[in-house]
Amino acid sequence: MADIFSVTAPLALRCPDGTRKVIAACFPHSRGLLYLDPFWHRRTPREAAHLIDGELQGEGPWKIGGCVISVLGCHGTDPDLAVAYAQWHAYLESDEGADYPGREQIRSIARRLGASI
Repeated sequence: MADIFSVTAPLALRCPDGTRKVIAACFPHSRGLLYLDPFWHRRTPREAAHLIDGELQGEGPWKIGGCVISVLGCHGTDPDLAVAYAQWHAYLESDEGADYPGREQIRSIARRLGASI
């Protein structure tokens, strides 16, 4: 399949503790994987940036720290995550989404949060 950092399709996170989320962006980190929630730029890093410790494995779905990351809708759809992604996507496509940072600014922020990019 693909390198998780080059995938442009929406990604879904599922963890053993029941956590299920849409991933807005993800980056390699020296301890594992740094990921951002949708609407992360309107919240503090403590609220919207997360680190999963461990070694990223696989080529899709990917596994790390007991969690599984897959392309949203792949291998069975998840209606709750599909709705969350649809809201995020609609925001990005709207006039309101004009305040969303550009790719290089996002990468710079991720580096400040410890991403290895």
